[in-house]
Amino acid sequence: MVGDTTTTMMWIDGVSPLDVLHAYVAAGVALVVCGIPAALQQHAYSPIVQQSSKRLQIDWGRVGIVAVILCAAIAVNVLTNVRFPGYSGRFPFLGAAVWAAILATAAWRRPDWSVLPATLRARPSC
Repeated sequence: MVGDTTTTMMWIDGVSPLDVLHAYVAAGVALVVCGIPAALQQHAYSPIVQQSSKRLQIDWGRVGIVAVILCAAIAVNVLTNVRFPGYSGRFPFLGAAVWAAILATAAWRRPDWSVLPATLRARPSC
């Protein structure tokens, strides 16, 4: 079974896929009302080009940072649920692990914190 957590839980519990068919109506409306205008806005801001004029380079340092963050999140999630299940609801261990990994790798590739104020002021397109 492939799917998100809720889908998997429903599958395990024996819920028929037809029981959630009405959710597709809401998803379709959301796609038309929000998705299409957002796609048009994105295309106006940065249109798709057939070929880029410059060759893109992968920043392996940033890939490593993402790997560290993911490994920290997975390790803490498994450790907390397997070894300390009674404590898992007392503290946001997963969030703390992700932030610890972000702060630990911040010197490796400095985050561009200057974009944060503009991002917080931005209004959603929908």
